[in-house]
Amino acid sequence: MMAPRLVVITISLWMLAGCQSASTRDSASGSVETQTVLQSRASAETNERSLEPESAGPSATLSFRAMLRDENRNHVLEQGEQMTLEVEITNHGPAPVSDLEIRYSGKGRIAEQFTQPLRVAALSAGERTRLVATAKAPPVKQVEQGELTVELVSGDHIQIPSPKTFMVAVRPGSADQIEVLSVDVDQIPNKPRGTGQPQAIGIAIGIGNYRDAGQAGGRYAVHDAEITAAYWRTVVGVPASQLKLLTGRRALRDDFVDTFETWLPQQVKPGSLVYLYVSGKASVHPTTGAVELAPYDALPSSTERHYPLRRLHAALARLPIERALVFLELSLEPSSGGLAQNPSPPRWETPDLTAHSGKIVQVIGNQALQEAHDYPLGRHGLFTYHLLKGLAGGADLKKDGRVSLGELCRYVKEQVQDVARTEFGNQQEPTCRPSPADDALAQVVLTRLK
Repeated sequence: MMAPRLVVITISLWMLAGCQSASTRDSASGSVETQTVLQSRASAETNERSLEPESAGPSATLSFRAMLRDENRNHVLEQGEQMTLEVEITNHGPAPVSDLEIRYSGKGRIAEQFTQPLRVAALSAGERTRLVATAKAPPVKQVEQGELTVELVSGDHIQIPSPKTFMVAVRPGSADQIEVLSVDVDQIPNKPRGTGQPQAIGIAIGIGNYRDAGQAGGRYAVHDAEITAAYWRTVVGVPASQLKLLTGRRALRDDFVDTFETWLPQQVKPGSLVYLYVSGKASVHPTTGAVELAPYDALPSSTERHYPLRRLHAALARLPIERALVFLELSLEPSSGGLAQNPSPPRWETPDLTAHSGKIVQVIGNQALQEAHDYPLGRHGLFTYHLLKGLAGGADLKKDGRVSLGELCRYVKEQVQDVARTEFGNQQEPTCRPSPADDALAQVVLTRLK
């Protein structure tokens, strides 16, 4: 959410007054007409990401983007200020798609201000349509927050991309400047009664700077780990006595060894679940692609003080657990000691991961040899921000009060890719290894919302 600034985050309670929709289309003379609904079309570019439905035919290959911007670009909606919601839908398939609608929902009164539904004209193969809605915020007596969820719905029962949720604040014109974005994930949700996991163990590690001052860390890594640990306790239901947080100077290599190879085996019981989160840096061997985590005392000139991913997988594989879920927010760089002309991509599979398929599942925020994006608007790493939103309910795509592994993987991948492209103009692609393609793994429930 610059030119005008796009708000690709969450919308805090826009109590909209008289939302109007506008539509532009190019006429033969090149002028622009204004109608009730604006739809501008362009042929789909072949390099645009699409979503391939699992159970639909080739005609149901759709991608869906939604963006919100405020008029004065300060990421806060003020009374009387105009906001613009843009929705873009592309049919990447070889056949036409029809009977599409945009629907709105969310917390507060914002969704009630939109005319339901917003109908989408039929899309030919390779066609893109863009809809724009504008509205002005009404007067409010005090700062209020809420959510707006924008959802693409099809009467053809095809699988469509996941909804987009926005949060922002609406404030009186005379209100003091307020902080808006990080509050939505930093306000820790309450744990629903009866949703605890007494046999679960949680670990959260965040390293924002290193003993060697020449090594840059993640801007929000420590905060990411602290909030994630709180989510392990409340949203996931890990008992406080089985939760470990390592940050900064308390995340030395010896702490990694002690946590994974001594403390963790003492906590687990047969059938336990392990939730592990790491935010920081890792090195990638230029020829083998082996990934090694960088503790606080990691050396820039060698990997001697690193903790190999294969060693972590081996430690987890030895445990009598049902499953370990490993969430990684890592900036990746080639390890020292040699520069390959064509460096190998990171290798996330290890022998223990392959041999114990489904026992160790990795949700990786950045699978390429690059830095993971910080997300200043959300005051978290880009992946972590959407991971937390997903666990708290944003990834409940089936609206059944539960977030499954398959839903979370899909939600995080789509959200991170969209924001990386629109906000930063480049790529960051999360991945799940192994992919929860098989139904049993996809249906593993991570959080229960009620």
